[in-house]
Amino acid sequence: MGCWMQWQFPYFCGFYLSVYFHFYLHILSYSYLFQFCNIYKLCCVE
Repeated sequence: MGCWMQWQFPYFCGFYLSVYFHFYLHILSYSYLFQFCNIYKLCCVE
């Protein structure tokens, strides 16, 4: 289960991650997406 499937997090965190996600979309690299996922886990509700 990927943490990207959990969308319950504070709005400020969601805004920050949306910008982060937009940046990584241009890279299109699975390695960077996994790093994004790890950062996302800091904000997503377990």
